[in-house]
Amino acid sequence: MSYPKITIITPSYNQAPFLEETILSIIGQNYPNLEYIIIDGGSSDNSVEIIKKYEKHLYFWLSEKDSGQSDAINKGLHKATGDIITWINSDDLLTPDTLSSVANLFSNCGPEIGLIHGGTELFGNEKSRIDWGYSDLNMERFISGMPFPQPSAFIRKKYWDIVGDLNVEYHYGMDYDLFSKLSLVCEFKSSHLLFSKYRIHSASKSHSQNKFFIEEWSIIFMNLLFNFKENHYLNELKKLDISTNTSHFKMFEFNYSKKKIKMEKAFFYFLTNVLRWEYINSNFKRAQRVNNYLLSHYGQDIANSRDLKTISNRLKYLPPFLIKILRTAKRMK
Repeated sequence: MSYPKITIITPSYNQAPFLEETILSIIGQNYPNLEYIIIDGGSSDNSVEIIKKYEKHLYFWLSEKDSGQSDAINKGLHKATGDIITWINSDDLLTPDTLSSVANLFSNCGPEIGLIHGGTELFGNEKSRIDWGYSDLNMERFISGMPFPQPSAFIRKKYWDIVGDLNVEYHYGMDYDLFSKLSLVCEFKSSHLLFSKYRIHSASKSHSQNKFFIEEWSIIFMNLLFNFKENHYLNELKKLDISTNTSHFKMFEFNYSKKKIKMEKAFFYFLTNVLRWEYINSNFKRAQRVNNYLLSHYGQDIANSRDLKTISNRLKYLPPFLIKILRTAKRMK
């Protein structure tokens, strides 16, 4: 078996309670060609002391003020020399033998495969579940939202170099932005293996600030439509009062092949993402507006999806206070 160099970047800021466990999960892989980079944002807790404790295992580290997670990951990317690369946040973990498994998978696939993804275990708050992403992965899924968990996605650096740095304007959707662009320049491959553990806690973005994710996702999806010159769908989103921030629209600075994309399908997938997010965050006015649109344009697709049908029927027939009661009861089970 060959051992391609794998670079892991850990961005961190005031995550001392979790940082050491993250570090141990990575250096504990005992992978013979690991390049590990930690970029700390100038933490005021004892993060630096923890990093120094494991300094001999690190290829590079620094602690200085940055403009957020995307900026920190970019700093690590600019130092990275590995063939395969990903980032593992300072409150997440790699599962045992992940790097060897990833190396083996890349070694046994063609050079057109630029990203391999597996499953992740979401844990914390005394609960856990496994997330494998969507089962029907295709180009339409790749450009309409996050189709699989970021901590379990590993990328050939040569393709990441093609699409460029993470957009530092994004603090919640930078992984979606990256993956959607990567899908235009390389192929993705899924694995049935569990690669990572994603920690849910009170300070994690996905727990405390998840209402902001769909706002950035909307801008990213609309920017894709802008690049694809899909003005019809841009206008439909504006009618639905979904992000109209045109200042973010930029033409891609990389070349990509014109892959066949069923835009109507991608548009449906994106709207279902909006529906789920707004429903979860109790933004019922927008959720109802999107639901009405979906029922009038994609009624059969809604009827064929168990979870979407449940959400749709609740929004259509129940008052918001009763929906909140039903959701609370489900979470308590």
